[in-house]
Amino acid sequence: MSASRRAAARHLTGAVRRLLLLLTLLPLATGIAIGVASAEPPPAVAHLNAADARRSGVSVALLPHDLPGARLLTVAPPAASTGTRLLAAAPDGSSVALADSPFSTDGELTIAAADGAQLRVRLPGVSGAAFAPGGDRLAVIDGAGSVWLVDARSGESRRVADGPFVGSPSFETDGSLLLLAASSFEAPYRSQPVLVAVADGTVTPISDDELVYAIFPLADGARALVVHERGGTVVKRLSGADSSIVAELGPDATGVTVSTDGMRVAFQRGEGGVFLIDRPGAPPHRVGDGSDPTLSPDGNLLLVRRGASTTLFSADGAVVAEYEGTAAFIGCAGGCLP
Repeated sequence: MSASRRAAARHLTGAVRRLLLLLTLLPLATGIAIGVASAEPPPAVAHLNAADARRSGVSVALLPHDLPGARLLTVAPPAASTGTRLLAAAPDGSSVALADSPFSTDGELTIAAADGAQLRVRLPGVSGAAFAPGGDRLAVIDGAGSVWLVDARSGESRRVADGPFVGSPSFETDGSLLLLAASSFEAPYRSQPVLVAVADGTVTPISDDELVYAIFPLADGARALVVHERGGTVVKRLSGADSSIVAELGPDATGVTVSTDGMRVAFQRGEGGVFLIDRPGAPPHRVGDGSDPTLSPDGNLLLVRRGASTTLFSADGAVVAEYEGTAAFIGCAGGCLP
């Protein structure tokens, strides 16, 4: 995204910003995702060992940290890289998935291992990714909105469904994928939570909500939906056919994240910094400056981006640590980033 586009987007409300992202990422197609994968050759893969990565100046350093109640992985991308994004971390910290800007038409998915080796998969415009609980596979959404299954050891991939899909995928316990299926440019203001069968790409809607920004699996089998409704953004708990609002975030909330027990919600409020809701029904309290909050699995720690660095907060807003570069919680099933 250009500097002028970023500056303009900062002045939009949270809802409009997300709608702009949907409009930018979706291809010209009609209807909700139908789960049919088009046949074409799989993306090319480049293999780099640790020495090759160092010689090429593209080394990625992974460093785990043991914390009270959580594990953390800090990720130092190549010094010369610009715009490289951390998309997901394997639960055991053995590898991470990174990509260039989702608006790039000439980008790659990079799977960087802790031993320094890398796989570079020719998938431009990657907007989201998640590791399977075993860390051996990734679900990846490319720039056309298609979802791919990528082998984390070989880089071999196959298209599961054409979509279009948006947001970040996650793996269900049965191996299916939890995704947001989006509408076409002709009716762009829909993004619906669905389950996608890995075997044949069959898509099954799980909610009637029509503008969902994010979806989080919860430890008890329920899901938390971040939904746009009249008056602003809300967080809903979805359990089977039952749905209830657990938090109302207002019209300018972005970057929403939910703890796996569904109790805590963190979000960014415009230029006002990061806020945390400690339990359903409680008012939000400001944690500090920054963006892109991520809660630890138990909700007791919070990662917040501050420019090129990452700050770790406790739930009461105290600064626990500061890290250069990006970081992700590890040790959580289905990958550790929203």
